[in-house]
Amino acid sequence: MLKSGENDTSIALRNCKRIEKLDDPITPVKAILKLCPAERLISLYKLPSFVSVDDFLQKVATIRGKLKKGGIVDIEAAARIVLHDWNEGKIPYYTLPPTRDPGAGLDSAIVSEFGKEFDVDEVYKGESSFIGSLASVEDYSHVEVPPSLPLNVD
Repeated sequence: MLKSGENDTSIALRNCKRIEKLDDPITPVKAILKLCPAERLISLYKLPSFVSVDDFLQKVATIRGKLKKGGIVDIEAAARIVLHDWNEGKIPYYTLPPTRDPGAGLDSAIVSEFGKEFDVDEVYKGESSFIGSLASVEDYSHVEVPPSLPLNVD
């Protein structure tokens, strides 16, 4: 069962809700930091380094000039910047395909004959088309059509 915070995070990361209308923009940023390599975020936001989500958001806010009255860092504005970059695709994210267990139900065998599905005669027994009604190729009478003469347009 999803908690309310997890559901809001999922909605925010899938760009289903406007970033401005989010009550808590910091929780989805925590999920982004879990999904993306720190090196990518450091190079994207030109940060020296960071150790936590709060540290990351404080540095992004400082670099982007998001300050409240009195010089207090606005981490919610920084979180909204990060979410906006996520939704626009500026933050690269990808997942690796699942690993396959080599012995998990994959059997291979060489067959000596085709199965019943590939019996052409059986398929054509119920066929009512012209080709299917021929007993053999010799029953088909070939008609040759001469090439058309050039048209005289007056």
